[in-house]
Amino acid sequence: MMCLLHHIGGAFNHTPEELKDGLSQKASNLIERAFEDIDPQRLVDHHTHIAGIGKGGTNTFANPKMLTWRHPFYHLKFNVYLSAAGVDDVASADAQLVERLVGLVQQIENHGKHRLLPFDKYYNHDGSVNLEKTEFYVPNEYVFALAEQYPDLFVPNISVNPYRPDALEELERWAKRGARIVKWLQNAMGIDPSDERAILFITR
Repeated sequence: MMCLLHHIGGAFNHTPEELKDGLSQKASNLIERAFEDIDPQRLVDHHTHIAGIGKGGTNTFANPKMLTWRHPFYHLKFNVYLSAAGVDDVASADAQLVERLVGLVQQIENHGKHRLLPFDKYYNHDGSVNLEKTEFYVPNEYVFALAEQYPDLFVPNISVNPYRPDALEELERWAKRGARIVKWLQNAMGIDPSDERAILFITR
């Protein structure tokens, strides 16, 4: 079973330090040509995810269905995620996820900056949080803390569900700290982009 999970997850059992060693010369040359005219000081990856399950005081969250074999589909998916991220100790999952991401970015020559994406919870239209439909949660505070810890690698984004009762206040709070990009995934957060609250949030 675990061999199958690792295969589905990409069988990624190499270290970030081995990243270049696994490339053919043709692949290395292609990457070099693709970046030769790009100023690394202006290079930005706008879609870099981080996740966690709340280990080590990160306040991240994974739906409890993913953590138990009582829900085999969700738990299998969760284990595929762990395998793909190179996590081998669930008790240290959050730290290992950060370590893996940092290592991978550092092994990219002229890596530029990577914009880290938090991920808000699923909210009902009445403003109440729906944890049953929240698959995972990554707070803005956590992403900002990581960006402060690794300022040469990361720039923080924010994620604010417009159905939150404090949505506009939360938006303004993080804007004052320098946030300029908001992450939404409408189907995963329960957002209707045509809703007046979503439009008000966007035009704020």
